[in-house]
Amino acid sequence: MLAARRQPPLLAAVLLGLLASFGCDDGRLNNSSAFTRYWEERIAGPTPGTLAPEYSALTLDGDSLRLSELRGQVVLLNAWATWCAPCVREMPALQAVHDRYAEQGLRVIGVSVDWLDDEQIRAFLDERGLSYPVVRDRQHRLEQQFGWSKGIPKTLLIDRDGIVAAYWIGYTDVTSPEIDALIADVLARAPADESVATHGQAR
Repeated sequence: MLAARRQPPLLAAVLLGLLASFGCDDGRLNNSSAFTRYWEERIAGPTPGTLAPEYSALTLDGDSLRLSELRGQVVLLNAWATWCAPCVREMPALQAVHDRYAEQGLRVIGVSVDWLDDEQIRAFLDERGLSYPVVRDRQHRLEQQFGWSKGIPKTLLIDRDGIVAAYWIGYTDVTSPEIDALIADVLARAPADESVATHGQAR
């Protein structure tokens, strides 16, 4: 039971509302101190303006995808799972920005933490008309390497130089005016290192 025993009823209700809106937890909320630690971890993440750590994973086709090979493009990473309702609710918006900005150099990449097999994941995506690439990460290495606790969805925007531009924890509508404007702004920036401008072109 998600009860903050020492909190006023209204505050407890607000905290529970935040939990419901933020996403799918990993089952550690069994007392008020755990609740506090959980949220302290959940709001931590990569520091905008710092170089994104190296990260690689396999696509559903078995190909290797490495962040460092995508320099010169803007990358929007989204950690998700089929059983996570907020994750599924985000997907149409992710597809929309993929369709809108792919030709300008945006790579939307889904990071599935599911234990389903590749064919089941592919069928799930096909049923929803989702065409952006998806990689598999059953061990939650994305969260480990970027300093996040487990819990999804999470979304990360990385610029053409591999620098973290922004990140969001929990349900996020990437087509909202504020986030859409941020994506457009990051896409409009030329890479500081011109040598990466032609590196990692969209395939």
